[in-house]
Amino acid sequence: MTLKAFSTLKAIAAILLLCGILNFARGQDIHFTQFHAAPLQINPALAGAFDGNHRFAGILRNQWSNVPVNYLSFSAAYDRKFVPKNLKARGYFSGGGVFDYDVAGDSRLTLTGLALSGAYNYLITRRNVITAGIGIGGAQRAFKLDELYFDEQFSKFFDPTLPSGESFQRSGKFYADVSAGLNFQHQVKNSRTIFSLGASAFHINRPNSSFKDDASVEIDPRFALYGMATVMLTKKFDVLFQALKQFQGPHQEMIFGAYGRIYLNQRPTRELALQLGGFYRLQDAVAPAVGILYKDWEGGFSYDINLSDFEQASLSNGGPEIFIRYHIRPAPDQDYCPLCPKHL
Repeated sequence: MTLKAFSTLKAIAAILLLCGILNFARGQDIHFTQFHAAPLQINPALAGAFDGNHRFAGILRNQWSNVPVNYLSFSAAYDRKFVPKNLKARGYFSGGGVFDYDVAGDSRLTLTGLALSGAYNYLITRRNVITAGIGIGGAQRAFKLDELYFDEQFSKFFDPTLPSGESFQRSGKFYADVSAGLNFQHQVKNSRTIFSLGASAFHINRPNSSFKDDASVEIDPRFALYGMATVMLTKKFDVLFQALKQFQGPHQEMIFGAYGRIYLNQRPTRELALQLGGFYRLQDAVAPAVGILYKDWEGGFSYDINLSDFEQASLSNGGPEIFIRYHIRPAPDQDYCPLCPKHL
């Protein structure tokens, strides 16, 4: 293929991509393979659902770097519990915030968002908690033309100084967003075994995301159903299970994950554990994963291996994903339990 032919094909691809951006800005939300590491992405009711009083978390994903239209996604979050002074209280509040950034393709199509989550946790019993949460925030979608190619800029060769012949009403769009969800959590007595089930809905207000003031271009609501569990098999070994099903317009995603976690040190405030497992995204990819727990820190790494028809372009490579989070927990008292449940 000649350089001119390759440039022309790239120009056509860029134009088709741009048309898709302008007319069908209903694309899928940011999503992660290690979804348990970004809980506020799947349910605002998961704010405060962890072992401790404060949680800081970040996750980064680089997808399809082998193809021209690659994706980079980043999310950072903070959440906390507002522990009641009345120890006999049947409930308490929790809250947090999440910052999202996503960029894709030659057009640098970006999504920058910030949302605040609030939740109320009701203790049905000491080991059964039901939580209702709501999220309110806003996001900015934008794109750039600097690295795009248009037919009008080709004569015998590509000339970037020529006008593109295109005009746009705007290259950015801000919109407000609303989400809500429910979560149920059960803890087994004197054990690290803990289960969590939940459902949530995002973009409840169906925000308009059109760059052309087209009122018909709305973001489809996203619905999520999930289950997560840590099952204690022995004093030093746990198995973790995760499953997530999401729907958004014509798109849907089903992903399963499982880890084995072995504790190398269980001394109070000196815990050390290693994790090994993986995830499977239905009809799309498999992702081996490793992780580590050390004191109040947790980190994990996974790598998507593409199995779908897109593997002809991706060469089976989906992309790496890494997360880290830190918990602030109150100092353990004298009857500290080495079998207390660890964060999901």
